[in-house]
Amino acid sequence: MQRLLSIATLALASLVTMHYVFGADAPDRPKGVGANNWIPVSERLGFVMEPTVNSGGDRQSLFVPGPIHGHFVARTSTGWQRIAIDNPDGLTR
Repeated sequence: MQRLLSIATLALASLVTMHYVFGADAPDRPKGVGANNWIPVSERLGFVMEPTVNSGGDRQSLFVPGPIHGHFVARTSTGWQRIAIDNPDGLTR
């Protein structure tokens, strides 16, 4: 009886541990970026959405949401680095 209780306790502890390990947030996003603001593209590239403030005054915004503002980040050997894209005048307007 003692052995059966020990096995049952070990099995329960294993199941609870597996639940938390597999249900945890992915550590594959930059530090300080919430899961709701992170769009992973690949293991080494992602998009960080910046929080937007809804003015609430435009009725059209109820039907067509505005653009998502944010930036791309790439994982390097030193950690996540923000990618800045320069847009020279004349390429697009």
